[in-house]
Amino acid sequence: MPEESQLHPDVARIYDIFGLHHSHPISVLEVNVRNTKRFSDLLQAVESEFLMVPGTPSDEPEDEGCPVDDECLVNRWGSTQEQYIEQFKAALEHLNGKSRTITLSGCEYTEDDLLRTAVRMVTGTSRHKTPRWVLMKDAFCCGSGVAHALCRRYGFDPNEELSR
Repeated sequence: MPEESQLHPDVARIYDIFGLHHSHPISVLEVNVRNTKRFSDLLQAVESEFLMVPGTPSDEPEDEGCPVDDECLVNRWGSTQEQYIEQFKAALEHLNGKSRTITLSGCEYTEDDLLRTAVRMVTGTSRHKTPRWVLMKDAFCCGSGVAHALCRRYGFDPNEELSR
């Protein structure tokens, strides 16, 4: 354990940043630094995966012909905790209701498009008419409330009678 008087002033300030008493061994400080780096990397991965949107082209002549960089909906550098939380809330509102695009067999679809098609294409299994919500309940293995909500979300009457 380093004596407080033996600590270099720069190292003492790092102990203080982490709220560690100067009597802790340097290995404790190292664990705190490694954890901070790991948490920062995790945050970077989340921001990159979920909060990036297409950027806007630059008007600068030297940028002409260059690819447009994506932009992050939040900026943790230079933001206070309160500012970052507000940016994050705004990003969630921006992303709310946006459907992810997935690639299936080389073709791109949004999840909403796939669900809308499934709701539209559901058909009965007999000549007897059955409400769309009942068919949805069976197709999606869900309850009646979810089946009704799926129909309404995609603009279909849950009580529409369908047959084969």
